Amino acid sequence: MINELISLQTLYDRLAALQSEAPRPPAKEMVTRDLSSVYIKTISHDSRRVTENGLYVALAGRNTHGAKFIDQALKKGAIAIALPIDTPHVYLTSLYTEESINTDHFTFKVPLLWLTAQYQRFEMAQLSEWVYASPIGSYISKSQDSQIDHTTKTAEEDRPTLDLIGITGTNGKTTTSSLLADILTLADGDTGLIGTIETRGGGIQRESKMTTMESTDLHAHYRNLLNAGVRRCVMEVSSIGIEEARVAASKYQRAAFLNLSEDHLDYHENMQAYAASKLRLFSELLAPDSLSIVCIDGLQYSQELAKQIIRVLRNCGQALWRYTSQVNPQEDPLDVELYWQSLELSPQGITGFLYTPQGDMQIRSPLMGRFNADNIAIACALAISLDIPISIIQEAVASSQVKGRMEQVQIASELQYDHSKKISLPSVRVDYAHTPDALERAIKALKAHCTGQLWVLFGCGGDRDTQKRPLMGASCAEASGVVLSSDNPRDEDPHCIMNQVVPGLIKCGKKLSKLGPKVDHYWIESDRGLAIHRLIRVAKSNDLILIAGKGHEPYQEVKAGKRLPFSDQTHALQALKWKQKYMMNDIDSLHSEQLCNDAGGVLIFGHHQALSGAVIDTRKLSALRASAFFCLQGQRDGHDFITTALQLGAKTIVVRRDWQAHTDLKAKLENSECAVIAVSDPEKALNLWAQAHRTRVFKGIMIGLTGSNGKTSTKELLSSALAELGTCLATEGNYNNHLGVPLTLLRLRPEHQFAVIEMGMNAPNEITELTRWVKPDLALITTISNAHLEGLGSIEAIAAAKGEIITASIPAPVIMPISIPLHLRKIAQADAVKKALQSKLNLHLYLLDHPQALHIKQINKQNSKALLEDECLFEAKLHLINPHCHLKGSQAQVIYHHESFDLRLNVLGRHQLDNARLALAAGLLATQLQQTQNISLNSTYDGRQVLKKLLKGLATCRPAPLRGEVLSYPRPIGSTVDFKHSLESPAMTKDTQQVSESSALQELDKTGLLWLDCYNANPQSILASVQSFIESGALKNKSSQTLFLIGQIGELGERSAELHYNLGRSLSRYINTQSHLVTVGQLAKHVVDGFTSQGGFESHTKHFDLDHIEQLIKHIKSLNPDYIFVKGSRSVRLERLLKPLHAYRSSL
Repeated sequence: MINELISLQTLYDRLAALQSEAPRPPAKEMVTRDLSSVYIKTISHDSRRVTENGLYVALAGRNTHGAKFIDQALKKGAIAIALPIDTPHVYLTSLYTEESINTDHFTFKVPLLWLTAQYQRFEMAQLSEWVYASPIGSYISKSQDSQIDHTTKTAEEDRPTLDLIGITGTNGKTTTSSLLADILTLADGDTGLIGTIETRGGGIQRESKMTTMESTDLHAHYRNLLNAGVRRCVMEVSSIGIEEARVAASKYQRAAFLNLSEDHLDYHENMQAYAASKLRLFSELLAPDSLSIVCIDGLQYSQELAKQIIRVLRNCGQALWRYTSQVNPQEDPLDVELYWQSLELSPQGITGFLYTPQGDMQIRSPLMGRFNADNIAIACALAISLDIPISIIQEAVASSQVKGRMEQVQIASELQYDHSKKISLPSVRVDYAHTPDALERAIKALKAHCTGQLWVLFGCGGDRDTQKRPLMGASCAEASGVVLSSDNPRDEDPHCIMNQVVPGLIKCGKKLSKLGPKVDHYWIESDRGLAIHRLIRVAKSNDLILIAGKGHEPYQEVKAGKRLPFSDQTHALQALKWKQKYMMNDIDSLHSEQLCNDAGGVLIFGHHQALSGAVIDTRKLSALRASAFFCLQGQRDGHDFITTALQLGAKTIVVRRDWQAHTDLKAKLENSECAVIAVSDPEKALNLWAQAHRTRVFKGIMIGLTGSNGKTSTKELLSSALAELGTCLATEGNYNNHLGVPLTLLRLRPEHQFAVIEMGMNAPNEITELTRWVKPDLALITTISNAHLEGLGSIEAIAAAKGEIITASIPAPVIMPISIPLHLRKIAQADAVKKALQSKLNLHLYLLDHPQALHIKQINKQNSKALLEDECLFEAKLHLINPHCHLKGSQAQVIYHHESFDLRLNVLGRHQLDNARLALAAGLLATQLQQTQNISLNSTYDGRQVLKKLLKGLATCRPAPLRGEVLSYPRPIGSTVDFKHSLESPAMTKDTQQVSESSALQELDKTGLLWLDCYNANPQSILASVQSFIESGALKNKSSQTLFLIGQIGELGERSAELHYNLGRSLSRYINTQSHLVTVGQLAKHVVDGFTSQGGFESHTKHFDLDHIEQLIKHIKSLNPDYIFVKGSRSVRLERLLKPLHAYRSSL
């Protein structure tokens, strides 16, 4: 039956009768139209949802006034407006007719209904009921009744009615209402349900936006149910819904009160106001001859409210059933009508006998928790009061599950692959418990079902009641372990919210764990997805996990009201599937499903894929097939390159959780096999995956190194040396930062026996973080000098930052040269000494003496004074004698245990001998560690044989690109070579390719030699390189002319000009009258000033800005030098000179 349209005149008359003193328009405003001919079809308080022949209610809200949107409502089809009597006139000017302007009597373009300002929502609810003619026993005043003729009353009395069942309480509303709706659906067919999770009935099933919808929507839904033949509707009645008059025109044939505990105090301000709102359901909103069920147990607030409700019901003569949660109460007098005669909680659920005024019934339910026994009892009692057969109630309750209310998350079949092997997984339950009382009740309830550890994961919502946060923590006293995570942070910082919970956790005896979930501890992880995955990973088969707070919600609400897709159930199910495969050894570390678990992600498109590694640049995909592309946010957003990644064959794409694909891309992803994984932060996901992969896959010796100078050279030398002893992975290129290190770790394979990972930094705490990811078995510090001053400020701060590798590596041994000044070594070691003393761990520090008498010294003491005074234990002797450098490389004699060995390097420089010495020491110690860790090795450690292999490996090492390469160029500069063959030097870019084999030298009358080191620089490394270049013989021929080309140095901070000037002063000691000094870059001008201040010939100097590269090349050609020394920071890009000079690689 479709409701008949109601005239606006009828609404006007009824509203006037409802109002105690009908407000009238001011004298200047008049209504001249005949309202009896205007018929209203719909009513809406949202101008966007107004329809033809609609009445728009322009409410005065907290943040805005609905009258602002009257024009929009009129365009949508509104034919009348209802608004508060105190609506500002500024909002009404557009409604005045032209004839009434500038007159004493205003008329309006559309009819207006004036609402009492104080009761605008109450009157809107009545208007909604009248418009939709949804007879559910709404309020009709005596004066209004007198204006309705007998015929109208008879017609209304003959219409089908909708029986409303209202359920209120802080906790349990959703479960109780869902159970009852399932019972009624089984008994009567289609039944209405309005609640927190969903709205259904009358052919509608949709996600609810709020527990109790606005009255205009509520009565429209009532009408839809009636039109569909539905006769009963179960509702969750919230305190806010009552307070805001959303249910003011609803009358309930059945009502139930469950409990009262702290919640919504941000709205109600205190518990008294909160309780008063609940009470109004029973004092104002019950239909005649209704029946109410009241739970008399609970907390003090709950018991007090129950007494008030009972008193109100008795005073009104309404029927009442009281329920106690006590099982088989024996005390007299316990004047109750409902209770459990027997009750059993088991791993299968709840069983028992329920006593009711209309007979006993046996109940079996898969739900868990003692509190769910209360919910089941109330739902069954309401059903019995509606004359539902007991058999129907039993059948419905036996199969009913409620989404997000103690919902079990489980794999459809836990047994796959090998059907002879049973795999047991932890039990996981998702629940909406988000108040202290609800959480405590949930924990206690599950305790009875748990034979192992009971883990709890929860958080607190942002922009809500802050008082309950520590109480939420305190409610976890009976949990075995707690994971504190983010809930719906909204506009608050998740970490601030979690910090407010911590006092409660401490109060209930939980200690902080920094290493993940742990019994009797709490672990903090703001990424809820990651927290779920990590918790399920550590839980044992007989453990039970409660994921509380969000329940049915498929989103996480963050800043500015934005909702990101997020489901506790989805994350838990994926984690369980991963754990099942992991327990069956059926998952690879480099696999998108493993990535998903490590990073707490969720698969949103495609299928899981086997992977070969990771990239953050789509240009790398062509070389690294089957890789995962991580969409990082830098100067450019990686999400803008997803289409390119698909085209280039990415097997997995990792995106931010808030990313949304446009229509075309979404279609491509839906039709692609590529796995698309959503995470909170792709960069963090990359780090987590890399760390976990390093732990899972690599069982060899991990070496981490840092230093101001020599990191890359030492890494190259050491990795070449170790390659003679086994497979070795080393950092490539500049992959030594927070992005490069995880990408390198993901290249680890089980067959690697050694790994050498370079770690750089330009700010405090970066080395600590990188070391934590790398987890070195052995650490090295090459040097400590003035580099990265811009981010650190002083050499002392640099020493402390480099020393982070010592502290973070404990108890792994650390090697550092004794050539580092003592005061800097003390700074670098200070935190490590403190940590060693506090943790009672040995600090293993090896100091290398000067090159001429090289020893390995080990400090293994807990006494900080002895450590800082460098009282060392001599463990082995390793002497380096007769060092010699030339343009072909460097060489020396190594004396090890009184035996002489040749050390030959293909790299130039005395400092490279220092690097090689450090590499030898590290190689010897690494093989000793390998021997100690690998108990299957029966052979005796032979240091001499190991040294021979290390030396052999060192001899094969070539300079890294742009780091000490020796190139040739034709003279006079600018002449070309007819190359027989062309090779591409890794040192050169596409713009600098001009390379040939050494046979090309024979076609030249004369060639020059260019020493190129322009990947990185600081003052100390430039001086060391200049010294090595001179020692190689470049200046021995007095007739030869040498050009020293110095690029500016970056990241030197406030002392940049001073340090460049001092560098120039120092260079004056090395550069003779046959040499020229050329500087490039604005800061490098200070080098020239320092050089000339010490008597350097100004005529032999020249300075060029960065953008004057052509003038620089012309100057070099005019000098036509025999030797060119090139050194500078990467930002100067001095390799640009190679092509114009026709430089090529040669074998010297």
